[in-house]
Amino acid sequence: ICGGRVRHYLLEKARVVSQHPGERNYHVFYQMCAGLAEDMRKRLHLTRPQDYNYLNRSGVYELLDTDGNPLCDEVAEFNRVEQSMTQMRIEREFQSQVWQVLAAILHLGNIEFETIDKKSEGEGSRVRNPDVLERVADLIDCDRQVLETGLTYTMMKVTGESNPIKVPQNAEESAAARDALSKVIYEKLFAWLVSCINTCLSESDALSQLVESERKRIEGRFIGVLDIFGFEVFEQNSFEQLCINYANETLQQQFINQMLHSMMAQYQAEGVTVAAIPFEDNSPCVELLESKMGILALLDDECNFPKGSDEDFLHKLMDRHRGHSHLKRGGSSSDPYLKEGAAAGGKIAASSARVQSARECFVISHFAGEVEYSVACFLDKNRDTINESLKAVLKAVQQPLLSAVLGERDPASAGGDDEGGGEAAAGR
Repeated sequence: ICGGRVRHYLLEKARVVSQHPGERNYHVFYQMCAGLAEDMRKRLHLTRPQDYNYLNRSGVYELLDTDGNPLCDEVAEFNRVEQSMTQMRIEREFQSQVWQVLAAILHLGNIEFETIDKKSEGEGSRVRNPDVLERVADLIDCDRQVLETGLTYTMMKVTGESNPIKVPQNAEESAAARDALSKVIYEKLFAWLVSCINTCLSESDALSQLVESERKRIEGRFIGVLDIFGFEVFEQNSFEQLCINYANETLQQQFINQMLHSMMAQYQAEGVTVAAIPFEDNSPCVELLESKMGILALLDDECNFPKGSDEDFLHKLMDRHRGHSHLKRGGSSSDPYLKEGAAAGGKIAASSARVQSARECFVISHFAGEVEYSVACFLDKNRDTINESLKAVLKAVQQPLLSAVLGERDPASAGGDDEGGGEAAAGR
């Protein structure tokens, strides 16, 4: 083996800003709070995980076994991360800037908003704790006013106007913008770290001595290892679970085709008599998801409509695939995760929950079981873009590493004072 390459797939950005009950955020945040040198923690204003909204919502701060004993030493794990970064030839200067960016994300999650009346502009919001805003602006080296405006306003294009106009956002919308900014920053930092690993893994003396044609021929011979999430079903399932379960459906189909269809065909060709292997063909479910008028195609089409909505997408989906064997209306699943509403009290509550579910959800019968998906924010998650106000924030960032990774440049060549960041958006 003379080299390697890592490709990241379906990074769970939503975990950065929220977690399911009983789960933690990404381990690095807890390791950083525990393992950074005291002077560095003070400089980054880092305290306990319990003090950060992005870490305290699930109430899980430690990895414990069934007897309540710690499964790992956070300080030791942090030291391992630093050692690994050094082995991947990430210089100490950039390692410090990585911790600075991650600290900025934690503080960003602590920015709170309150709705105010902007009079002529309508309902808007303002930052309730400006000291935290100032701290974030300092960590990412961005003008404070640019950051605040990016979080509390959105830009809207108006017919007949050459320039977009600023539209104030209420507290809830500003909080959503804050979370979107955090996810973009984490995603770009993660992608940069993967690229550093690939640079280190791809360097090989044996390959460098070959002519280009021979090198490409050898690089075409590889062993691929896929490490992906297993099938997911939670009490609340959204676009992320749909993507993960879609990947698992296609892997199941690949297994059926390679291990069952092709092997049975080979046995038959060789005259070997074997008992038939019973299995459920999941092709109808895969086609429902990926065909020309399947779920993903309908979702893309709805995203292209100027006034497209999650509700319209659900209506078109159920209308187009009415009667499909693997698709049901929300509220019709037998999965134990999908509550009947009995806990809320009686048949009326159950009926109300079912009606609401039918308006907001659909159910797919996957090979592993039924999953009910809520369409809330499906279009936004599929577009995976940020508004012009947040793009202005990213362009104003001057922290050398973050500025470089946002602009997808080599941090070593970033000027720091005169280099701006770039637009950040990634599709499915």
